[in-house]
Amino acid sequence: MELPFAFIGIDPGAKGGLAVIDKDEKILYCQPIPYIGDEMDVRKVASVINHFKKTHQLFAAFEKVGARPGQGVCAMYTFGKTVGQLVAALKILSIAYFEPTPTAWKSVVLAGMPWKAETAKYKNDKTLSKEENERLKAEFKKLNGSKNNKAKKDAKMVSCEFVMKRFPNFNIVVKKTPHDGMAESICLAMYAKHMRMSL
Repeated sequence: MELPFAFIGIDPGAKGGLAVIDKDEKILYCQPIPYIGDEMDVRKVASVINHFKKTHQLFAAFEKVGARPGQGVCAMYTFGKTVGQLVAALKILSIAYFEPTPTAWKSVVLAGMPWKAETAKYKNDKTLSKEENERLKAEFKKLNGSKNNKAKKDAKMVSCEFVMKRFPNFNIVVKKTPHDGMAESICLAMYAKHMRMSL
């Protein structure tokens, strides 16, 4: 007998999430990515995926993200290590996966919603010296930094709002705050279903 489909969504990172939905988009599992100290618990992640592999044909969407501006070397190393472990777990368990960029999956799952952060950016003035542009850029960042951070945070909350409306009986609130990693992992699982069913 052929096993039913299920779809995995993985939002990597320290505040990421792991979700599994079935073909009817019922949430079978959704939790923050488990950590032991500052190390991802890759055994727990692999155990969860393996549990569903026994009963379902699995397809995953794993968000493809790069280093963020201002991210320190240690943070980039830790993030890269986490990504490598997650990819290794999927490959070892023979799980087919897509690696959509945030823009790719959000434009499908969150279509019609304001998921793009409207941030202000400094544009170099070609008539000024490099030093003067750097000085003005620093001033611009100081003036607009908090507004840009708020815009990015508001854009992150769009996936939370979407999930809370789409799945009103599923709780993504952790410590009194909607967990955007859990929300985005559910969205990514929905994208995995979209991509698999369009093959």
